[in-house]
Amino acid sequence: MSTVDAKCKFRNGVYYFDEYGESPIWDITLTNAEPFIPLDIKEIDCILPNPYEQGSLIIASDRYYYSDKNPFEALQEYAADYSFADYTVMSSCLRSFGSFGGYKSPWLNPFFALCPLEGISNTLWINPLRIHELEYYEGQLFATFHSGQIICLPIQLRSAMQRIDVTCLAFATLRRECFYFTNRGDRPSHYLPMSDSPFSNKLAKRPLLETFSIPYGKLTKRYNEALLFHSYTKLEYDMLQKDLF
Repeated sequence: MSTVDAKCKFRNGVYYFDEYGESPIWDITLTNAEPFIPLDIKEIDCILPNPYEQGSLIIASDRYYYSDKNPFEALQEYAADYSFADYTVMSSCLRSFGSFGGYKSPWLNPFFALCPLEGISNTLWINPLRIHELEYYEGQLFATFHSGQIICLPIQLRSAMQRIDVTCLAFATLRRECFYFTNRGDRPSHYLPMSDSPFSNKLAKRPLLETFSIPYGKLTKRYNEALLFHSYTKLEYDMLQKDLF
């Protein structure tokens, strides 16, 4: 599939995952990856599209899993197995508020969130709170995760931070409504399970994470209403299809 290429080494000599499959780490990792079983994974660091064929690589800490589905389909399977929120319905809710972006929404559950970053051929999903550092090296943007894995991101820093900010704001909003906190903070950053890392320390100071954009309880209320409407619409459609055939 790929050949050893000095371009695919980070400054510490460690190979990184690139978008095009030029790094030799792809071959090694895909060969040794475990089958993707959602209930075996508590938290996802990132989901990368397979650069060679249909499928995706799921990284969870220092373990690797392979799925023959694309990243979004694998994520949908994970959400279904855990009975997490429906992505389509949650995306519609987030967009309706006007403060969580209007393009591709983050994927949320009460325990972690994934931020979508688009490459040329596919979208990868990263967990912002598992990033140790985000930095440029030789003109490209790299994310180093707590596990030591390094990924070359197909996006500029400013765009990446905008999407990460929105993801963390939405995640904090959901956590504030889903969990009981003895001491409730007034900043979104107070509800994020951040580590003591260079990236998290910078993230905690981001302007978008200083104030909540919607009142307490609004997100889950609107989601439940939208889910009811979505379920009713689907039921009507299924009944119509049954009558037709």
